[in-house]
Amino acid sequence: MASYPSDLEFQLTDVNGDSALMRLTTLYPDTTAISGLATTAAATAALIAACTNAKITLQGFHVTFVKAQISAGTAPPPASSVYPSVTDGAALSFANSAGGRRRVVIPAPLLSDFVTGTNTVNPADANISALITQIEALSDLSGLTNLYEGGVKVAHHSRRRAARKHL
Repeated sequence: MASYPSDLEFQLTDVNGDSALMRLTTLYPDTTAISGLATTAAATAALIAACTNAKITLQGFHVTFVKAQISAGTAPPPASSVYPSVTDGAALSFANSAGGRRRVVIPAPLLSDFVTGTNTVNPADANISALITQIEALSDLSGLTNLYEGGVKVAHHSRRRAARKHL
């Protein structure tokens, strides 16, 4: 029997609409039932709610199977390429016949993920095609989102420090 590092996750939202994510890390054996996790999360949420002015707007559970080191000495290291930053992405859009939608963003995409000379995701690329097939097979709350609608390059803007003036 294996045990995995796991997080009970709680999103707390204040009166201004600002949210914070609270994680409580623990170990759970691989035989733990999801219903047991839901019961533990609900009990913990009640205890948190009694200690905060914020409203708990999300309760969840996250399990970690593999955690890798980030350094040039580990294989494979992060790549320095055209889109090396996780703030760049390839957004894939999916839908189903009932109107359900899903958007998946691939952080730090490869240049080959796009049609040459465009910002359009290339569904004919072998790696993208395999990922699309896998995502189409996964269900979410709106059911099976098995209709790939297309994809584009996206960039998330982060706060940047003001440039220093050199004298």
